[in-house]
Order: sequence, then C-alpha cells, then structure tokens
Amino acid sequence: MEQFVNLEINTLPVPTWNQLSMNNTKIALSAYPPELRVIGEEVAAGTTFSLEKIATGMGESMRQLQMPKKISICIKENTKVQKTWEILCDENNEGYFASEIRAMPQSDTTIFQFISGTKATEGVCALQTKMKLEEYSHVKLVQIQLLEKPFRFLNDIGVSCEKNAQFELIQLFLGDADTYTGCYTVLNGKKSQFSADIGYYAKGNRKIDMNYIADHLSPKTESQIRANGVLDDTSQKIFRGTIDFKNGSSGSVGAETENILILGEKAINRTVPLILCAEEDVQGSHGASIGQPDEDVLYYMGTRGISETEACCLLARSKIDAVCRRIGDESIRCRVEKYLTEVMRFGKSN
Repeated sequence: MEQFVNLEINTLPVPTWNQLSMNNTKIALSAYPPELRVIGEEVAAGTTFSLEKIATGMGESMRQLQMPKKISICIKENTKVQKTWEILCDENNEGYFASEIRAMPQSDTTIFQFISGTKATEGVCALQTKMKLEEYSHVKLVQIQLLEKPFRFLNDIGVSCEKNAQFELIQLFLGDADTYTGCYTVLNGKKSQFSADIGYYAKGNRKIDMNYIADHLSPKTESQIRANGVLDDTSQKIFRGTIDFKNGSSGSVGAETENILILGEKAINRTVPLILCAEEDVQGSHGASIGQPDEDVLYYMGTRGISETEACCLLARSKIDAVCRRIGDESIRCRVEKYLTEVMRFGKSN
C-alpha cells in the first residue's frame, strides 16, 4: 500500500497575517516514489562529500521524502564545465531526483536542467538540487520546465556560497503543470553574490507557488531576485521573495523586483516581498509592477494594424524573452523560443 506524507512547503521566514493563506503551502506526496530517469546523469568517482545539512527553499518538510537516487558531482579547481540533464516525463517515467554539487575554488560551472513531457494520468516530477560554492567559484544553473498537466512539478534548491563565490539562477516555468519551487541561498563568504532571473507563464487553471530567500551573513554580499511573469485565464500565482540581512552583513546590497502582466480577468496574483534587517549599513529594496495591458499601448498598436489579441501576445512574449536572453546556450534558447511559438501561441519568434 502506497504511503503518503503531508508536507508544509515554501514557508515564509517570518509569518504574515494567517488569513491571507500565504505563510506556506500544504501538499501530499508519496513518501517512497519511483526513480526518475535522467539523461546525461553522472556520478563523480571518489566523491565523499555530503551536503545534507544545506537548507532548501521548499523547507525542512522535504526531508520526509525518500529520494531513490542522488547524484554527487565535484567540480575540480580551476576548471570550466558544462553539463546538461534531460528529464523526460511520461506515463512510464515519474518520480524524484536529487543532486549535490560542490564547486571547488575558481571553478566555473554551467548546468542545464531541461524538464519536459506529457502524461495521460496524474504524475509527479520532483527535483532537489543542493550546491556548495567554494571561494571564487561560479555556478550558473538554468532550469526550463515544459511539463504538461496533470503533472505536478516540485523544484527544491539550496545553495551555500563562500568568499567571492557567485551563484546565478535562470528559471523558466512555461509548461501547464502545477509548479512548486523554492530556492534558499546563504551568502556565507565576504563579497559572495546571488542573482535569480525567473520567467513564468500560467494559463488555464494552473498554479505556481514560489519561495526565494537570500540570507546575507557576511560583509559586502549581494543578491538580486528578478521575476517576469504572465497570468492568463483563471491561473493563480504566489511569489514569496525574502532578503535577510543578518548581523555581520554590513555593506551588503539586496534587491527584488517582479513584473506581472495579467491577461485573465479571473487570474489571481499574490506577491509577498520581505526585507529583514539586523544590520545598519545595508541597502535593501523591493518593487512590483502588476497590471493589465496598458490601454494607450493597445491603442497605439491597434493604429498599426495589430489586433488586441495579437498585442497582448506580443506583450506577454516580451516578458518571457527578457529571461530567455539570459540562457546563454543558443541551441537551448532556440528550443525554448520554438516552444513559445508553437505551444503558447505567442506569435512568431524573432
């Protein structure tokens, strides 16, 4: 008999008014899922490290899940590496997959995680990624999710950055699957940096639930969280973004921004920006731009023969393209643009 666990995920570091139902999210998942097959996986020979203690964005509750397989990779010092993992989901391939990555000093790593597939019945695709970035290392993690309903997608990330380390996160959530994602980045070392660029498109009754936390522990650390999204039809989205300046983080800078285009009259948007501060000499900022297409813009485009529907498509496409341009790999970027053109009806790709 299959066992299920009830999880409280994406919990805010400091709770807000409980009646808003934004402090966390509750879901039920199988405690012992099948193994998720991944194309391009590898296990580094002689790897002995463990990143078990690193906290993740979806929270401690995720530890209840028994990940059937874990990949451990150590990136050697002074090397430049690129890895691509293809995760293809269908009726014969669902489950959980965990990876641990240790980037040694002065290494430069780019990791692409491409998640796609369809399924006739309900399924779950859950990823957990933990990373430790040693001094002067750089890791760029690019995640592209094109899963279709009725899949549920869970994406859990935890990162620790030492002195002068740089963690760069690029995420595109474009498929129809309900999406739950969290990223917790701890800036342990002086002058360490974290940047996140998130793009999402929600249509139908899709749900997107996000939780991003930047924990500043050392002096002169930097974080920047940017999200661009589109809500159509009756979709729902909640974005939690927290910048936490702890004691000892003097001279640090953190900023978070979100730009949301709402196309559906019944779409629901919830945004929770938090700046926590226990240090005086810091700079923190947050802002959100939320609204429907500007009437003046629609009128201007209409005078040039562009219908309102086409204009809305172009405006929505521009939100996603802003993140696509940061992917870096030309073949993967073209693959995403083709998906946008053929499946999401955003008009012709440039």
